[in-house]
Formats: sequence, structure tokens, C-alpha cells
Amino acid sequence: MLDTIPFIEHGNGADQGEASIRKLARFIRDNLPKIDLISGYALGGTMALKLANHLPAIPKILCLSGPGFIDAALRGKLQALIDLLAEGDLEGCLTRLSAFVAAEGKIPGLQHRDRIAQNDVEPGCRRMLKGFRFLLTLDARQNLATYQGEILCLLGQHSQLATTANLAIAASSKHHKLVQVPDAGMRILLDNREFTVSIINDWLKNGE
Repeated sequence: MLDTIPFIEHGNGADQGEASIRKLARFIRDNLPKIDLISGYALGGTMALKLANHLPAIPKILCLSGPGFIDAALRGKLQALIDLLAEGDLEGCLTRLSAFVAAEGKIPGLQHRDRIAQNDVEPGCRRMLKGFRFLLTLDARQNLATYQGEILCLLGQHSQLATTANLAIAASSKHHKLVQVPDAGMRILLDNREFTVSIINDWLKNGE
């Protein structure tokens, strides 16, 4: 399990994204030579998709609630979070984020609310700000164009962030599979764990 935030290079735009993914890919090749699956959740899921053409020998990619690219609707939500973090308003950001990760039209529950200890507020702000700004630079569509392995993308049926509108996988490809998790927002393993785990197990065992 890798903490991907430290791999984010300084800079802006697509060049920053590509440089960071190349850095992460080099680390994986140098330190983890035998990998059967790359998986990630949210930002990690998008980064897993971005690794597709950098690590083509890896046979499977599992993306959980990771947008393939940032469309206008998602950009607006991310920018709202970034603005709060830039002002040092971590509490306001976490409140807004809990509303975004809950299923659309539902009041966020305790499982949707992140808690950060008081002495971790400043580093928490910096870390989240870095991650959200980085996510704005990522677009995995070209990275998947030549990937020959299997991809499973899982999205909450009522997700407000990663949605079918910002997928990077090709619906026409027999190697790319999308499953929408019923009664779930962004946090599919919290909202509908049983369904999500069942789909992942079937895909890993049977490829379908």
C-alpha cells in the first residue's frame, strides 16, 4: 500500500501530473517488480488509471470511485474545496466534502464525515490542498488507449463526484468494465460494502 501524495511533483497543469505519475511508476518498477493488480480509491483510483501505459505488463487495474478526467461539474466542486483549504478553513472543507461524498439527495451520515485531530489541522490542510489541486491536472483517457489489461471501475450510482460523465474507460472495450454500486455515493465501501466486495471478488476470480 503506497501513500501517493509524496509522489506529487511541484508544478501546475498536465506536465505536473505526468511527471508525478512517471515518478510513481519508476518507484513501482524499482521496488515492486511482480504486481498482479493496481488498485486505488478516489484520487488513488485516478492515479491507478494513469499508470496504465507506464506499467503495461500489469494485468489488472481496479479503480474505486476515481474520475477518469475532470469535467466541468467536478471541477466546480473541487475548486470549492480548494478555496476553503486555501483560507485554512479545514472544518468548512470537511463539512462541504461530507455533503459531496454522500449519495446525491441524502443527508451525510457519520461515515461520510472525516475527523482530523486539532494538532493535525495545518498539515491536513496542506495535504488535502495538494491532493485536490493535483487531481485537477489528471486525465487518464490517453493512458488507457493502448492498455491491453483488464480494468474494473466501480462508481456509486448516486455519486456526486466520480460519475459516468467523467469516465476514462471505453464502453466498447471488452477489457473495460464499469459497475455502478446501488444506493451509494462516492464512498462505495461504506455505503454498500457487501455489493462492492462481491463484484470485486467475482472480477478477480472470473474476470467478469
